[in-house]
Amino acid sequence: MHGFLMPSAFSAPWHIQTLHAVWRTGRLPSLFFECPICLLPRLPRPAPANARQTLYNYFHSKDELFGEAVRHSIQSVLVTLDGDGDVRATLLVFSDAYRARLLSPEGLAIFRTMVAEAPRFPELAKQFFRQGPHITRKRLARFLAHAMEAGQLRQADPDFAAEMLTAMLLDLDRLRGLINLQTDLLKPSKTTQVVDCFLRAFAPEKDT
Repeated sequence: MHGFLMPSAFSAPWHIQTLHAVWRTGRLPSLFFECPICLLPRLPRPAPANARQTLYNYFHSKDELFGEAVRHSIQSVLVTLDGDGDVRATLLVFSDAYRARLLSPEGLAIFRTMVAEAPRFPELAKQFFRQGPHITRKRLARFLAHAMEAGQLRQADPDFAAEMLTAMLLDLDRLRGLINLQTDLLKPSKTTQVVDCFLRAFAPEKDT
């Protein structure tokens, strides 16, 4: 089920492949701003000889390039919310993708780096939050609001519901990976337990 999380790099333009390579380092902020040339050995082949210069020609600034890397990374999670399918089935796929993205070794490494580098690069950290966690929560909130309007979930604050679900999906498991250094975090049964608990909490109210 996790296979769709990273679109095939071989079918994308080389500069998008480069963003994949940058993201997979797990050290994007520090390498990106302090030593962008350090990333060149990780670029996919073949790449133009003047890879660094050519890459920046696709974007107006390094901030824009970084933003595109974040956007492209979360897109494969957000796409699971498209369509009007069954609410439980959709949330299971979204939750599976969300946990696989953020609890992967790369996801944990990026989180460590962002927390450590935020005081030095505050604008970069804020951009990461706006274009990553914030957009993800808002997109999930829209999906939940639609389900509430359709009577599939009880009426509530969709923003709170989105924050509640995403917190349930990560919380202690992220700490297990970050601090306890566990690697066995992606258990499908955990996703099912969380989603079913969430749906019970927001089940439509029965007419009396």
